[in-house]
Amino acid sequence: MGGELEVLRVPRRVNAKSFARFRALPKLANSRLADGSAWKKFVEMIVAQGGRAKNLETPEKSLPVSSNRRVVRAGRRGVLSRFDTEALGWALVEMGAGRRQVSDAIDPRVGIILHLKLGAKVTPETPLYTVFFREGESAAHIQEIEQSLLAATDITSSRKAQAKLVLEVLG
Repeated sequence: MGGELEVLRVPRRVNAKSFARFRALPKLANSRLADGSAWKKFVEMIVAQGGRAKNLETPEKSLPVSSNRRVVRAGRRGVLSRFDTEALGWALVEMGAGRRQVSDAIDPRVGIILHLKLGAKVTPETPLYTVFFREGESAAHIQEIEQSLLAATDITSSRKAQAKLVLEVLG
């Protein structure tokens, strides 16, 4: 499992020595992602909270998955430039993969698979998501969720400029 860290939020009261350490964090984080130690630590945290490591390592074999699935395609040509992660989260809640209240049940069979990273070039036929719906979900609700996912996904005509290392100063 890998990724890249590109943005860093820095507290306002940081001296030059501390700032130098902050600037080194993305490189350190990327090296931990690349060598697998970040993944191992993540698995340790899940296990410490009562989760099962095998569910993370081979979810397709150890977790139930809905057979009611659809692929959501880009629908246009361009570059995948932004996800509204809050909107994606609310779409998952609507599907039953999250809770509005502590008492709400979570259906482990539903969810989404995101197929691309930001910056990927897409065509109208490019798969963006595979969506796993509850069995017996209405066609209207499925269409509503698919539209929510597309609305939470920005596809632009060209690649956006690289994100700044320091996004904002806090405090």
